Amino acid sequence: MTRHRNSLVFCLTALLVLALSQWSSYLVDANLAIGETRVLAPFLYFTHVRNMGGTFGVLQGHVYLFAAASIVIIIVCSIAFLRSKPTHWVQAMLFGFIIGGGTANVVDRLVRGSVVDFINVQGIPHWQYIFNTADVFIHIGIWPTLVIAILQERKRYGRDAR
Repeated sequence: MTRHRNSLVFCLTALLVLALSQWSSYLVDANLAIGETRVLAPFLYFTHVRNMGGTFGVLQGHVYLFAAASIVIIIVCSIAFLRSKPTHWVQAMLFGFIIGGGTANVVDRLVRGSVVDFINVQGIPHWQYIFNTADVFIHIGIWPTLVIAILQERKRYGRDAR
């Protein structure tokens, strides 16, 4: 039952993240011209930019290369997760955040020809990146997953050392 529940949590989370991310891309596309900025708070702007490259805008102009590579990674990681031994439902949800966010960026690339980025945080020294909802979900999924993996490894090696 745990495997089935976790698969369901993973799939539903990924679909919800995909839907929310695509909805935010649609709203930005419909309401902000490319390059236009709206100030929401002194530290938070919405600035509509298009990323035709990878993370942090590297290798601009290679939209389909990143889409193809991302699709392969998403499929391989999803299959690996769904075949893995049962984990806690929170880990399934975190992995759904990662896969849903990655899939949303792929959909942006394939449907819009680029990733729609718009979240522009102000006041952080040396920070000039604009990102999107999918990126936020990817980070919400990745960082706790890494911490959990490190703690599990420490626990496992601590037990093996005795």
